[in-house]
Amino acid sequence: MTKLDDKMIKNICAEYKLHNCLVNFSGDYDVDELIDCIEGNWVYIKCLYVYNKIDICSIEDIEYLAREPNTCFVSMSMWLGLDNLLDKIWEMLDIVWVYTKKKGLQPDLSDPLILSNTRHGKTV
Repeated sequence: MTKLDDKMIKNICAEYKLHNCLVNFSGDYDVDELIDCIEGNWVYIKCLYVYNKIDICSIEDIEYLAREPNTCFVSMSMWLGLDNLLDKIWEMLDIVWVYTKKKGLQPDLSDPLILSNTRHGKTV
């Protein structure tokens, strides 16, 4: 824990009238994230940062930004990185298309079932 200490956690819990509780962290979180967890009214969603015009950026700038999670680099003028962007979008959406078919017939490719882990799972 680098962003919070025990005293800060106790003070925040006392503000919310939590005097006898167990606070368990699974990562290095800050004050805002602890308050959001206690209040329970914030939802964090996935985000993909797409940086355009990489053809005019220096290699050092791209290497610096590439260390951040969920980043993708494209150049629309030179059509660079679009395949990587599409792959990242599919990966982050975590979607599978399932085409149904009856025995002995071809699959119906006009109306797929869309399954994801965030909704009802990926089992058929």
